[in-house]
Amino acid sequence: MKKLYCHEYSDELFETEEECAESEKKYIAAAEAKKKAEEEKLAAQKKKESERAVRAKEVEAAQKKVHEARKALQEAQAEYRKVLDAFCRDYQAYHMSVKPDDWFGLLEDFLSF
Repeated sequence: MKKLYCHEYSDELFETEEECAESEKKYIAAAEAKKKAEEEKLAAQKKKESERAVRAKEVEAAQKKVHEARKALQEAQAEYRKVLDAFCRDYQAYHMSVKPDDWFGLLEDFLSF
């Protein structure tokens, strides 16, 4: 009767103890490689998440700047309308010369009323 050796992790049978030990080493090496790959994947994911958080803060800061600029623009437009209205009340009209490259500025002024 032959003596068989059983693999501890996969329950495989081997005829020699060397074959069994070699198979166990391969199995352990494969398991360690898989574990290392998973750890690397988690580390990469954590790094990506931290980079995302930093970039999100940059976006929020830029968004805040835009909001502040819009608020400043609205305040300036309100001041402009107030001064223009007072001028028109006192002198009945205000003449504006428009250059061809400033059409959009005139349009914005007209639409802001």
